[in-house]
Amino acid sequence: MHDYGWNHIGAREKQTILSGFEAGEALAGPYHMEVHPTDRCDIACRFCSTQKLRSRAELTRNTIDRLLDQAVSAGVRSVSISGGGEPLVGDIGRHLITRLAQHAVPVAHITT
Repeated sequence: MHDYGWNHIGAREKQTILSGFEAGEALAGPYHMEVHPTDRCDIACRFCSTQKLRSRAELTRNTIDRLLDQAVSAGVRSVSISGGGEPLVGDIGRHLITRLAQHAVPVAHITT
């Protein structure tokens, strides 16, 4: 089962999140986010259901830098990487991983 970063936050923060569920509002966080760095893919898998839907859109390095700076400032503790294509294709995936390491934000999950 995927923990969505649950193991990267403390007991007090978990209790605040659970209290927020009971209250019907967000009392803390976000602690985990999912990033889709690209909609490109360099693989032509026979079984792919999204191949014809891809736009080939891609986040820029500047966008990734600003996004991660803001996310870390907001308290994000872990990230999942996914997308409409292969998220690690090309330089943008490498840049994302490098920037996450510089911020000491662990990757909880990658969907490739």
